[in-house]
Amino acid sequence: MKDYLRMQPGTTGEPAVLIISSFEEDHIGFSRILVDCHGEAHAVRTCQQGLAILRERAVSIVICERDLPDGTWKDILQALDTLSDRPYLIVTSRLADDYLWLEVLNLGGYDLLAKPLDHKEVVRAIESAWRNWSQRQDQGKRVMKASNAGPH
Repeated sequence: MKDYLRMQPGTTGEPAVLIISSFEEDHIGFSRILVDCHGEAHAVRTCQQGLAILRERAVSIVICERDLPDGTWKDILQALDTLSDRPYLIVTSRLADDYLWLEVLNLGGYDLLAKPLDHKEVVRAIESAWRNWSQRQDQGKRVMKASNAGPH
């Protein structure tokens, strides 16, 4: 596992992922799965540690356990909403059900993954979030380019 996210998202075509979970098995499992997605990850255990990383590093995807020692996924989502280049949030939970899935989506999260994690489902969620994040970045660049071109 990397000490810090070394990549800025979008620079190499690889997702930069922040994993926030108090469970060591999540850190290990997601790091192994990210090898399949060609992504780089940084894993932390608390909301505060996650927020510190978000202040110093750009990430494209945040994977967050539903309940953390010092908060919940909603606290992380609220913090993500303040970022100009907002990453997508994927929530994980052993208690994943339709109610939580709808709540995550309705409040602005990207996806909910049930535990125990299914390797293929995790890869699907990360690749989908990365694809959408990359498309949003490309669209933003096109808008900036067009607005800078101005009238001819």
